[in-house]
Amino acid sequence: MGLPSDADTDVSDTDAAATVPPPPPSLSLGTCGLKVTHAIGVCQFVFVRYAHELVRIVVTSGGCYPGVCLASGVEPFAWFERDYGPYCLGRWNARALGLFWDDERCLRDLFRRLPPDPALVAARSRLVVAVTPCPFGWNRWLASLVVGVLRALRAVTARVARIFGVVDASDALPPALAALTAPSGAGVRLVDGFASMDELLDAAMCSMHIPPLFRNPTPRMRRCLDGGFGGGSGAPRLDARTVTVQPDAAADVPSDAAASWVDALTLAQLRPQRTLDVARAECAAGFEAARRRDALFVSRGFAPRPGADAAKVANPWAPFL
Repeated sequence: MGLPSDADTDVSDTDAAATVPPPPPSLSLGTCGLKVTHAIGVCQFVFVRYAHELVRIVVTSGGCYPGVCLASGVEPFAWFERDYGPYCLGRWNARALGLFWDDERCLRDLFRRLPPDPALVAARSRLVVAVTPCPFGWNRWLASLVVGVLRALRAVTARVARIFGVVDASDALPPALAALTAPSGAGVRLVDGFASMDELLDAAMCSMHIPPLFRNPTPRMRRCLDGGFGGGSGAPRLDARTVTVQPDAAADVPSDAAASWVDALTLAQLRPQRTLDVARAECAAGFEAARRRDALFVSRGFAPRPGADAAKVANPWAPFL
């Protein structure tokens, strides 16, 4: 028997490559400027239209709300009507400060209400949580201020670099600080493989941790900041096929009515939606935004459910459009 020819080797390499399965489809629910209802609507479309059990879900900041729900196999519409709407919105609208300076344990209780066994999320490792390690140890307030200043500085130095063709001065920052403003999102850490539901919820609380939001952060939360503080777009990708969801127009599935961080910090936005019907209308719009991008989802590996035609699946919030 002779040695294999070059042609044989090429064929073997091709066959080997063909046997490597593609990565599972993934959905990244990013920072949302308090407009989490957009992502809830998108998740409802994913739930009824595709084999969502096969999808890995990346969550950042407010994206944790619908992401944990979808990864638990719970219908987002039912969860919104039973839990998020009356529990979260009802609570925030009844408080003088809305969602600010709230108790993180109340949000944990929201996730603990997910039936039948949320621990399945941890066991199946479908959920990936984006967190930002605090660059100043436990001094999260200083870190939040520095991040804001550095973001503004990066915007100025990047513009100067483009106009004059020079090196971006922000690149000279110490690596730990430069990462917080880098377009690559180098300051973000993706966490998965949770040993327990409590560990998963710790990571989710860290990913939502903007200091003014919680008055009694856990020790781990004191060492982390909101996942959106780590630079990049705020919706990390696992690979080139990840579908990103944000109100921001740069996302794969954006909102028709984007919210800015300036809006989020005004008194009018202390309560993200003042009534349940306003929230339902935003969920409905998110559902339709995802429907319009069905071809994109399919091209990124989302497997349609048998009989679930994109044009015919019902939007449960349609009466509020």
